[in-house]
Amino acid sequence: MTAWAKAAFGVSAQFADHSGLGGASRISAADMARLLSKAHREGRGLKPILRDVGMKDDAGKVIKGHPVKVMAKSGTLNFVSALAGHITPPGGREMVFAIFTGDPARRDAVPVAQRENPPGVEGWLKRSRRLQGQLISRWSTLYA
Repeated sequence: MTAWAKAAFGVSAQFADHSGLGGASRISAADMARLLSKAHREGRGLKPILRDVGMKDDAGKVIKGHPVKVMAKSGTLNFVSALAGHITPPGGREMVFAIFTGDPARRDAVPVAQRENPPGVEGWLKRSRRLQGQLISRWSTLYA
């Protein structure tokens, strides 16, 4: 998969497994956005299989009828959160994005016995998702 991503999209990713969730997997947000953009331009995009995640308020609830459409895939691990996909604001200028947040030191410090639900992870994920929503909202206004 690493070789395919490099050959097909020119990105310097490192995939430890095909889920992308292995601790040794690496891809920058810029490379993920580049991959999504190039795939979309070449008609090999992932957009048709992404889900409508909607625009959310600061509490994380979907804002029904919001004019900005967000088709994306999320990924969550303890103290790691990712969201990547396509934003379509009312003006129609489609954008791709990738947002990766993480606290590797905090993640690595979680004892094996607490990995199912470590202390502090819920609050950390809420803040990360709020940041994702704020960034998408800003981009959909600024670059529309």
